[in-house]
Amino acid sequence: MLETAIWIPGENLIVDGIRHVEAVETLQEITQPSDVKLVYITTPENLRRQRVVTRGREKGPAAESHPVESEVRSTLPARADLLIDNSSSRAQTIQRITDALGSWIASR
Repeated sequence: MLETAIWIPGENLIVDGIRHVEAVETLQEITQPSDVKLVYITTPENLRRQRVVTRGREKGPAAESHPVESEVRSTLPARADLLIDNSSSRAQTIQRITDALGSWIASR
C-alpha cells in the first residue's frame, strides 16, 4: 500500500479515504515511529446531501447503508484526533486542516 505512495519512513504522509478503524491501526503499525493522526470531516446531513446532488454524485440510500460505510459514521468520529466541520467553503475547510497539521508538525 505505501509502496505506491513512495513513502519514506520518518517522513510525513497523508492518506485520504480511511473507512475503518483497522486501517488506522494498520497505518500506525507500519509507519512506526511516526505519528498517525485521524482527521474526520463532518458535514450536516442536509448540506452533505445537497452537495452530493449538486455534484451529480447521488448514490442513493443503498450505497450509504452498505456495510463498508458502517464505521465511517459510527466509529471513526470517536477515534479521530480532530473533527473538522465542513459547513463552510472548501477553502476554509482546507485551511482548518492545514492549520491543525501544521500545529502537529511543529510540536514534534
